[in-house]
Amino acid sequence: MTVAVTGASGHLGQKLSDLLLERLDPAGVVLLTRTPETLAALAERGAVVRHADFTDSSSLVDAFAGVDRVLLISALDLERRAGQHRAAIEAARAAGVRHMAYTSIPNPEGNPAGAAPSHLETEEALRDSGLDWTFLRNNLYAEFQIPVVLQAIASGRLVTSAGTGRTAYVSRATALRPRRRCSFRTGTKIGPTTSPAPMRSRRRTLHHWRPSWVTGRWRSSRSTTTP
Repeated sequence: MTVAVTGASGHLGQKLSDLLLERLDPAGVVLLTRTPETLAALAERGAVVRHADFTDSSSLVDAFAGVDRVLLISALDLERRAGQHRAAIEAARAAGVRHMAYTSIPNPEGNPAGAAPSHLETEEALRDSGLDWTFLRNNLYAEFQIPVVLQAIASGRLVTSAGTGRTAYVSRATALRPRRRCSFRTGTKIGPTTSPAPMRSRRRTLHHWRPSWVTGRWRSSRSTTTP
């Protein structure tokens, strides 16, 4: 089995790539990035590093060639990324990819967050793609709060627009575990749950960020987000 990670030079992508190389045959790990030179150390460990640019659709089919499963890490440009993700999905299908996992957010349907519409569009595109898919709906990364805390320490004031809103933050390190298991474990199907009972379908949604692997099924540990 050959697996690919898009955005492999980013914060989450590099952490996951490093983890995959510890657990899989490096020859079956394909790392996709606009800046292959930044992944030279991972290439030296045996990973296949390929150039891929969501804004250049002609580069994507070749980038996905020979890949069975893909983790599509959401791009950063909120205004353009839905189209970029569609291009990646279409290229993956054309290249013969069987299964794609996508890093989404909790409840993108009706979510007031500015990032929600592009996540929802991407989920809809995957549903319509004909590929097997998994939506990894993790909560906000705890690392995003580091600058906020540093600013509060420096100024003596905590300035935020959150109001009474609440969220359950998750570290990138914690978020890596379901990505590794559900997308890249040979011979397993994805196991999301929206309730304690496991779902039995080929295409699934993982709503919760802390899974536990129990006899091939997922048992959810529910997290909550209140806008």
